[in-house]
Amino acid sequence: MRPPDHILMEYCRGIAAARGDLMMCSLQDLFYQEKKAFSYGEVRRAWARVLADLSAPAQKRLQLYVHIPFCRRRCAYCMYQSDVLRDAAQLEESLGYLSSCFDYFSGTFAGREFQELYIGGGTPSILEERHLKTLLKRLQDRFCLASRARFTFEMKPADVTPGKARMLKAFGCNRVSLGVQTFNPRLLRAVNRTDQTQATVKRAIACLTRAGIEDVNCDLLLGLLGDTPDSLLAGVRKLLDMEPTTVILYYMQTQAQVRYFDAMASGDFAPFVASLEQAAAPDLRRLAESRGYRLERNAYAYCLDRAPRTVGTDPLRKVELGFGKYSNSSLNGSMEYQNRVKNFVFGDQDRPFAGTVYSLNDRIARFALNGYCALGHIPLSRIEAEFGVRGESYYRGSLRLLEKAGRIRREEGRVFLLAEDKRGLIADMLFLLDYGRLTAVRNFRKPDKLL
Repeated sequence: MRPPDHILMEYCRGIAAARGDLMMCSLQDLFYQEKKAFSYGEVRRAWARVLADLSAPAQKRLQLYVHIPFCRRRCAYCMYQSDVLRDAAQLEESLGYLSSCFDYFSGTFAGREFQELYIGGGTPSILEERHLKTLLKRLQDRFCLASRARFTFEMKPADVTPGKARMLKAFGCNRVSLGVQTFNPRLLRAVNRTDQTQATVKRAIACLTRAGIEDVNCDLLLGLLGDTPDSLLAGVRKLLDMEPTTVILYYMQTQAQVRYFDAMASGDFAPFVASLEQAAAPDLRRLAESRGYRLERNAYAYCLDRAPRTVGTDPLRKVELGFGKYSNSSLNGSMEYQNRVKNFVFGDQDRPFAGTVYSLNDRIARFALNGYCALGHIPLSRIEAEFGVRGESYYRGSLRLLEKAGRIRREEGRVFLLAEDKRGLIADMLFLLDYGRLTAVRNFRKPDKLL
């Protein structure tokens, strides 16, 4: 039996108080479920079923992701899964494995156009030119990109060469994302990024621009231990002087980054990030506008943008096919899985994928949550189009109570959360999603599942 509403609301607030600093905006952790192992054949059949039922709008969300799981060294703060590259043979083996996966799945996607290709890692730019050419040619031969697809390739500034830049352009790459993170030499040493200088970044941006890459993006991090508002803004200013197309300043907010903070300092991670942001945000907006950049903010980052973006996919629903060790795939919200292959021999492992099949209730809740994180509001009006369920009716009880308490504002099918602190946002989101419906409620009896 569902508990009384006022008790449920207090329960949600208690969860937020207990988990607020750690979770911050990463409410996706609420949807943890035990993973099930899948074989290559089971995954291919699941894709065939999903593709057969895709609506016309959903077909426009088809994405392709390739994960290069190697780095020369691990950065202290990194939240992404990768291995330190042992030797060139290991890289060759991984490319051979990718090629076999392309062959196995390509028939299922025959006639389908991908709206986005993203090659990430790890460190994709660890590939030499001959490796890069082989990978891109195999992708080109097996899969079809839409004519205006966004094609992103991640690079370390030190890895950018004229040859790699020209090759990326020749294969249709229109966006390169450079991991800059900071210009502070002391912080670079502390996080194990000793091969990066201001001159290296400037040279990389210029090289990519000369090659004709339309969108050169640079990533920075908000929350590196030892950073200050002045040094953070100085880093942004230096980047804007180099005139990249976009600069994205990401919050450090994930569990891996919290562990980085805990390992290097005592104190609370969330207040440190919040105070840094509060001090820097007004000057950040003025700085962006003075250089001709638009400034936008969502739950993950500040984005400084000076040009129309290349066509991408809908941020609310992923239909993403991932390749490579540690890659993630999402089948339109109904299933997600990760490649956990132990070696790079195709078929050597019976069930190399680990994933989850989601209930309708969880799918709707995840859609609402992703909407808030990406758009700053919950798009109730889209729930009916996506799931055949009226959002206003589905969440009627929690909407009524939150509105009565002055916690939300409704506006033309959108719901805005009014809490000013992250714990309040978490509590109100939990209550709005009618937490009693979610199968993930059991996870709060197992706190280790969120850590």
